[in-house]
Amino acid sequence: MSKSASTSFKDIRELINQCEFKKALGVIKQYESDSKLKKEDLLLILVLKCEILNKLGNFPETLKITKEIIPESQKMKLPLITFDVIVHQSEALWRTGQLKEHLKLIKQAEEILAKFKETPNDAINEREAILRYLKMGVPYIRGEYELGHEYGNQGLEFAKKSKSNVIIAQLKNAIGNLYKQQLNVKQAKETFTKALKLAESINNEQEMAQAYNGLGSLLRRERKFKDALDYQKRALELNEKIGSMRDVPYYYNDLGNIYIVRFELDLAKEYLLKYVNIMGEKIIGIQVTLSNLGYIFYLKGDFDEALKYYMKSLKICERIGDRRRIMPRVLYNLINLLVDKGDKDQAQRYLEQLKLINDLTESERIRHMYTFAKAIVFKAGTRISDWSEAIELYEKALGESDIPAYWSVVALTNISAILLKELYMTAEEEIFEEVKRNIEKLISVAQTKKFHGLLARSYRLQAKLKLAELKVSEAKDCLLKATMITEDKGLTKLAKEIVSERELLENQKNLWEKLSKEKKPLAEALNYLSLDKGIQSITKETVIKEQDEQTGEITDYKTLFAIRY
Repeated sequence: MSKSASTSFKDIRELINQCEFKKALGVIKQYESDSKLKKEDLLLILVLKCEILNKLGNFPETLKITKEIIPESQKMKLPLITFDVIVHQSEALWRTGQLKEHLKLIKQAEEILAKFKETPNDAINEREAILRYLKMGVPYIRGEYELGHEYGNQGLEFAKKSKSNVIIAQLKNAIGNLYKQQLNVKQAKETFTKALKLAESINNEQEMAQAYNGLGSLLRRERKFKDALDYQKRALELNEKIGSMRDVPYYYNDLGNIYIVRFELDLAKEYLLKYVNIMGEKIIGIQVTLSNLGYIFYLKGDFDEALKYYMKSLKICERIGDRRRIMPRVLYNLINLLVDKGDKDQAQRYLEQLKLINDLTESERIRHMYTFAKAIVFKAGTRISDWSEAIELYEKALGESDIPAYWSVVALTNISAILLKELYMTAEEEIFEEVKRNIEKLISVAQTKKFHGLLARSYRLQAKLKLAELKVSEAKDCLLKATMITEDKGLTKLAKEIVSERELLENQKNLWEKLSKEKKPLAEALNYLSLDKGIQSITKETVIKEQDEQTGEITDYKTLFAIRY
């Protein structure tokens, strides 16, 4: 390398580290037009150009240039330059979802570095660190997180030896994302915070943005939505400042996720579709966004659109080998959707696929999904034996000491729905008593967790149960409790429904007094009630608002008819 080229190399490297990508490309353009530049120096300049293009998100251009210069570097017997070109090409392939080609190039890069193991230096250690960073990608998207950690920790050792703070920050952000996916919030927060401090110390705004986005995602999980939005928007602003589109779509996706849990579905859809429109449907990670879009359409009741997006996500999961991260959630949601559409046979096929994944993993998250999905299919059956199987699965879940309150509600409402079906068939007092106990448990959970809409609807259903027992006065008391909750919490639509229910009861006063006086049996009283509609109101319409006990701030919105993971 000539002296002037060496100086330019350092200048361009410094500009890249400072995320001055446009300035760096300007310098490169000058050298590309220099007819006197040596071939080796030109190759080095083009290697830097590919690195910049990847950081900007222009992967097609990277692939075009690398395909042109790899043969030249091999012909000139420049193994380290060949390594660098292969690395940039493999990153572009990974980010565009071409995993098989990416893995082939990783193997080639490993073979090149193996020849330099006896002569380690900063340059070799830096390349070893970069290689480990790239090797983390496939395990991450496939949910093989322990393998990802192994590569990440190896990479950190090499990066520290090479004293490359930029690569250390990259690796820490990547490791933070692994912890985030494993729901290890403490470790993820510590790792992202360290990455942020390091990125700030070297003024690398791209890695600062990565850390802000990671911390924002954690704040979303902690239900601190205002702070989460602030962090996510900082990440977007930094990317806009440096002129990079590489990570912007992912930040749109994470913003969309915040709006999903706030139940602002139109805003959520807007941000997720921005991601898809920018990146297309072949980019790495798109299966997550497609699944989330399916979930939004499911919540909005557009089952055909939901099915379309879930199927797109599933096909990508199958193509890239994602068996642990996104595929289980997609299968679970497909089972819910297909049961609602009345296609139990297809739901059963997806359940079998989910079972295979569950059998091959030791994940509590996947085990819960499989258990509840299995119960959903049994519940959709037409035989009492199927319903009994579903109840057994739900009761087993309720018996777990650490089951979240939300899942308790799902189990209790589904048990009640099944029992009500049996009750209308048999009118057995024993089943009626079970329904009463479940609704009382539901009320208890709703009171403890301040699920106000659920509590009001549960009291409304309890009022119907009181009428079935011909206890008219107690039924009125239940409806009064429901009215007070809805008025106090501003649940206007539900308040109107319950007022209408009270008026109906008043209009039917003579009927219920007559039935009570004649001591009519349960079977006859049930003919005048629609208990099944009461439980449907809970499962189909209830949006649970979780609130911070100290501040009263709403921290999450969830529905019972579409489960979000």
